[in-house]
Amino acid sequence: MDRLDATIAALLWPLAAWILLSGLDDLFLAATFCYARLRGLLPTLPPSAEIRRSGGRRIAIYVPLWHEEAVIRGMWSTM
Repeated sequence: MDRLDATIAALLWPLAAWILLSGLDDLFLAATFCYARLRGLLPTLPPSAEIRRSGGRRIAIYVPLWHEEAVIRGMWSTM
């Protein structure tokens, strides 16, 4: 049993490295967003009163579904 434990422990290091490396891109994006947010580099949203005053417009939303005709038909009938 000791050999099996040692083998599994040896395989965990490459797995841990893989998980760390695969998450670095998310860490970079989060750090970039936080930096831009703290420095005030992101555009600000208009106040909600201004959004309501601008009037409503219809927009299209693409919902990728597979064999969901009944769901879409039910959603469309409530609009």
